[in-house]
Formats: sequence, C-alpha cells, structure tokens
Amino acid sequence: MSRAWLAAVVLLLAGCKSPSYRNGGLVCGPGGDCPQGWHCALDNSCWRNGHDPTPPDDGDLASAMPLDFAVGPTAADLAGVTDLAPLCGWSMPPSNFDPCTAGAATGDWVAINGTYNTDTGIGGAGPMGAIVQEAGGPMVRLVRVGRFSVPPGITLTLQGSMPLIIAADTTIDVAGTVAVYSGTGGAVCSVVVNGVAGTRCGSGAAGGAFGANGGAGGGCSGVTPPMEPSAIGNAMLTPLLGGCSGGHGGGAGAATTGFGGGPGGGLQLSARSSISVSGIINAGGGGGGGGVGTLSGCGGANGCATGGGGGGSGGAILLESPMISVDGRLCANGGAGGGGGGNGNTNIANGGNAGACDTVSAGGGAGLAGGGSGQGGGYVAHGDGYDGLGSGSFDGGGGGGGSVGRIRIRAGNAAPVAVTAVVTPTPYLN
Repeated sequence: MSRAWLAAVVLLLAGCKSPSYRNGGLVCGPGGDCPQGWHCALDNSCWRNGHDPTPPDDGDLASAMPLDFAVGPTAADLAGVTDLAPLCGWSMPPSNFDPCTAGAATGDWVAINGTYNTDTGIGGAGPMGAIVQEAGGPMVRLVRVGRFSVPPGITLTLQGSMPLIIAADTTIDVAGTVAVYSGTGGAVCSVVVNGVAGTRCGSGAAGGAFGANGGAGGGCSGVTPPMEPSAIGNAMLTPLLGGCSGGHGGGAGAATTGFGGGPGGGLQLSARSSISVSGIINAGGGGGGGGVGTLSGCGGANGCATGGGGGGSGGAILLESPMISVDGRLCANGGAGGGGGGNGNTNIANGGNAGACDTVSAGGGAGLAGGGSGQGGGYVAHGDGYDGLGSGSFDGGGGGGGSVGRIRIRAGNAAPVAVTAVVTPTPYLN
C-alpha cells in the first residue's frame, strides 16, 4: 500500500468516526487495494462487494468485458447481462466458484520445492485458503491470492483428497513444474473394475476411465476378463474432478495381485489478468502393478499366477483468464497396465507411469513366463487406455491402460495455445 493512497484513506477517516464510502468514490491503491468489504473494479475505483460499474448503454461490452467470443462465453452465456455486479471485478465469470464470496486475496503465492496438501492447506509456501462445495461435485480447496507463480527449477506437488482451485487477482506464471495428484478422493468414478480371480490364474484389471474409456483387462485360462469402464465428467470441467484409479488384478491362490495405478488429480488456475505456462503442469496417471506367480501351493497344483493391475487415468487441468499463453507442457495422459504374473515365476513387471509429460503412450509391463502383457495408457493420439493382453495358459492376464484425463483452456484471446506447446490430450478451447 503506497503512502499517498494510505494518506487519502486517513484523510477520509479524519472527517468522521464512522467513514461512509460511496461506490467509485475512492481510487484503488497499488495492487488493487481497497477497504475491507470492498474490491477494485475495472475503472480502478473501489466498489462495495456485490456491486460494480454498469457497462455502456449501447450494449458494447468490449471495454468492460474483453472477451473473444470464438473461445469465450457464448451469446447464451451473456443473455440478460446488464451489469458486472455478479463478477465482482472479474471480466470473465470464473468456473466452479463465486468470486464475490471467495474472500480476500491472502498475498502472493510464490511456490517453493515441496508438497501442498489440499486436505490441510499446508505446504509449498501456499496459503490455507478455504474448503468450498462445488455445485454437483466434490468439495474443493479454493485459494485466492494476488499472484501465483512457480519459478524455474521449482517443483510443486499437489496431493490430498480434494481438487485445488487457485484464483489470482492479477497473474499466474508457471515456469517450473506442477505435479497434480490432488482431488482423487472425491472423484465420482463410473466404476473401478478389478480383475477376475480364478483357481490357477487371475485376469488383468481394467484401466481407470475419465476423459475416455479405460482399457479392458486381459483374461487367462478359464477366466473371462472384465470390460472397460466408461468415460465420466464433461469437457467444461464443471464440476472439477480428479481422475480414476485402475483396478486391482485378479487373484489366484495366495499370490499377491497387481495393484491399481493411481490417477492424476484436478487443478484449476483462474486469473483476472493473464496466465503464462512456460514450464510443466502434469496430471498424468500412475502405472498398474504387475501380477506375480507362485512355484507351488495353488490348490494342490504346482503353481499359479495373478493378474496385472490397471493403469490410473489422467486427471484434470483447467486454465481460464482473458489472456493465456502456453509454450510449455500440459499433460493428463493415462498410466499403463501391469503385466500378468507367470506360473512358476515370482518376478513382477509393473506398468509405466505417465510421468514423462510427452505425446507418447506410457509403456505397459511385460508379461512374465507366459503372462499377458499390460498395455499402454491413453495419450493425445489415442484417448482410450489400451486393452491388456490375455494368456491362454494358467498365467495371469495383463492390466489395461488408463484413459486420458481432460484439459480445458478458456481464454479471451483467439489463440490461447502457442504452436510450440505440448498439450496432451487435445484441449477443449472454450
């Protein structure tokens, strides 16, 4: 807060014991400072929360609402809009939260190396924020800041059961790395499909589904594999959800089954001014665990083998601001399925994580000693997880790959993504 602006406030206070402001009667301070209960409007004056200047009578909202209708709100979205009061200073109505009830900004968030937990609101130098109920969705943690930045060389990991919304009153700049695992506890998954158990072998599990279908698990001798789960959610990412886990492999005897891969999480970045991503935001799914075999002791037989776990789906990334530049990487690929165990082979072949953040599929785990191979996760060229391979013998089936997640880029300018960007899967631009 500058001394000049502070002095103006002091003079107002000196005139009476209980100051009475009027809308537009006080110029905003540096960084949009206004008295408590007031916010800085688009004309750089302080207005009481819930009120804003009325746009020009000629219906031309260009100066007050700088949106490109090719990728911004549709005409139906703006039907009946006569003033900007519901926006409380935001030229674009943000998704999944109300800016008028989001509370005041708690300063800037300059991330440091570390993990921010959405359940506790602690870590990575981030503010606690507040827990908000999404309309038709899970609880989310909403953090309102003046500016959010991840400097080069910094990795911020997001974990916890709730998705995270970061609302910045000015800018968001991601030059480092953000790894998104938060929000999977509240996912409304269609179903997590485990593998089918058999006497001598177990089938592979299906991969998690979110932005597309998960891959089916592979069968084995006498065991029919499970079908793939279907995509959930919508391209708008309203409500904001995390991804879905892969299933656990089918069992056989006392052998350990392949675990399901964990999904990518849910992250929304909303800024009043602009967003720049020159670094990496990765909400990729984890690889499923490999099945294992036993040498003996399987129902009186010589051995048995379990199925591979399914890969986790990718998560959700939502960017929205009047101006968005992405020349880094945005990824929400699926994790690969784990390989099926081999009868008489006690080794494990896990599926690959979607951690590379690239336009390739995560590699599945190889089947061992006759086990079916786990298959790759979804990516930009193939959204569904690949189906796990089966085994014609008493070896375990392979796990299916997890599907891609969802990416939405909602900008006011006509070309929100730079041509040098790596974005997988294909984003929804609206």
